[in-house]
Amino acid sequence: MAINSKKIPKKEFQIFTSKSKINKRGVFFTFIALFIIILIIAIVSTKQRFRYTQKSNAIASRIRTMNNFIDDYEKDIEREIYIGGYRALISMNSYIRQLQDYVIDFDTIFNEILVNGTANGTAMELMTQESQGASINSWLIRVNEEAGNLNIEINVDVHDVRVEHISPFVVRVKANLTSEIVDSKGLAEWTINKVYFKDFSIIGFEDPLYTVETTDKITVLINVTPSMDFVNEATNDTGVLQNHVENNFYINDSKGPSFLMRYTGNLSASEFGIVSFVNPEDLSAQLGSYKSRSLVDYVYFANHTTTDYCNFQNMSNWFRLDQDNLETYEVDGIDKTSC
Repeated sequence: MAINSKKIPKKEFQIFTSKSKINKRGVFFTFIALFIIILIIAIVSTKQRFRYTQKSNAIASRIRTMNNFIDDYEKDIEREIYIGGYRALISMNSYIRQLQDYVIDFDTIFNEILVNGTANGTAMELMTQESQGASINSWLIRVNEEAGNLNIEINVDVHDVRVEHISPFVVRVKANLTSEIVDSKGLAEWTINKVYFKDFSIIGFEDPLYTVETTDKITVLINVTPSMDFVNEATNDTGVLQNHVENNFYINDSKGPSFLMRYTGNLSASEFGIVSFVNPEDLSAQLGSYKSRSLVDYVYFANHTTTDYCNFQNMSNWFRLDQDNLETYEVDGIDKTSC
C-alpha cells in the first residue's frame, strides 16, 4: 500500500507538467498570430497612407498649377481689354468711314467689335488678323490652346461691354466677364465673375463728327490746345486764338458734345464736352465752299439758329463766332461786328 501511495502523486505531476507545456505553446502561437495580424494591418495602413499622401500631393500640385495659370490668365485678360479696347475704338472710326454715317447705338456696335471682331456682321481688319486677332473670341481661342497643354479648359461668358467717359479726354472700356476654368480630370474648378477695365486717352483719335459731316474728305485728330490764354487783354493780341483755330485744337467745354456722343451725331451739351473750330479754308479746299455760320464745330454742323459776330479785331476775315462762345474764347471785349 505504501508503494502505491507514492506513485499516484508522480503521475499527477506528470499530467500537470504536460498541460503547462501545451498552454505555453498556445500562448506563443497566439502572440505570433497577433503579431502577424498587426504587421499586416500596419503594412496595409502604411500603403493606404502612402497612396493618400501621393494623391493629396498630386491634387495640391495640380491646384497650385491651376492657381498660377489663373493669375496669368487674369493678367492676360487685362492685356486683352487694353489691346482689344484700343483697337476697337480705332475700328469704330473705320466703321464710321465705311458707313459714311453716324451709328444709332454706339454701345451695341462697340460690343460686337470687341467681342466678335465685326460691326453689323462686317469683319474689322484690326480685330480679326490671323493668329493675332484682338477680339475677345480670337483671344479666347489662343488662350484655350495654351490651356489645353496643361489639361485646362476655359469658358468665358461676356455679360456686358461698355465705354464711358471718366474725363473729357479719357474714356474707360469695361467688360463684365464670367470665366469658368476647369481641370480636364475634374480635380478642381474656378468660377470668376469680374468687371475688367482699362482707360484710354482719346488724344490722337479721329473725330467722327468731321468724318461724317465732310464725307471723309477732312480728317481731324483730337489734340488739346497748348494754351487757353486766347487773347492778351492788354494788347488784344489774338495770336494764340488764331493758332488754335487753324490747327483744330480742342478744349473741354460743357456746352459741346463728348467724344462718344459724336459717334451718334448727338451734338447736345455734356459735362465731358470737347470743342474745336472748323477751319473754313480746309472746308473750301476739300468741299469747294463753307457755310456762313459760327465756326465752333458743334454749332457749325448743327442746324439751330445763333446770333453770330464777324470782323473780329486781329483775326482772319473768315473768323465767325456765336454769341454764346464769345466769353469762352476771350473775344467779348475786342472789336467786332454783328453778322
